[in-house]
Amino acid sequence: QEFQRSLDENADDYTVTAHARFEMANLDASQGDYSDALKFYLMVATIYENEYFCSESLLRAARIFEHLQRPKEAIKMYSEILEKYKNSPAANLAKQGIQLIK
Repeated sequence: QEFQRSLDENADDYTVTAHARFEMANLDASQGDYSDALKFYLMVATIYENEYFCSESLLRAARIFEHLQRPKEAIKMYSEILEKYKNSPAANLAKQGIQLIK
């Protein structure tokens, strides 16, 4: 509810809304609601241009896809990190993720 209120009150502040959606995804993931977590992670990665939140969202989405035994989708997320955010901290983890899957 707090995250939704943040979204409502700060609709024009993309840093706040990206952070709120990212945390909503983290909460869903921690509760095992992977469908909603993926929805929010992919929303953040698609809508926003924040290197940290976008790369971390893709990384966490990839890990959920791995957990769900969907390696093709995981590789797609890891590859997107390496294409768009190659200098981010998530990039090294993406490289490792791809190597472990292959």
